Amino acid sequence: WVRDAVVVARQDRSGDKHIVGYVVCAPEAQSDELDGADLASALRTHLGAYLPDYMVPAAFVRLSGLPL
Repeated sequence: WVRDAVVVARQDRSGDKHIVGYVVCAPEAQSDELDGADLASALRTHLGAYLPDYMVPAAFVRLSGLPL
């Protein structure tokens, strides 16, 4: 479902850091009726099988393309 992705650590106003994943969906996922919550849940489940909990992004942002 993912064509491109970038993960960054972002700091909020209180100084806490959170991992955020920026995702460009593959064409087959864009044609599906996945909303943001369904996509985030699927990505968390998939990544959780391979990564420790602290490395799974706290939030996902769906983009039409990564900025260059």
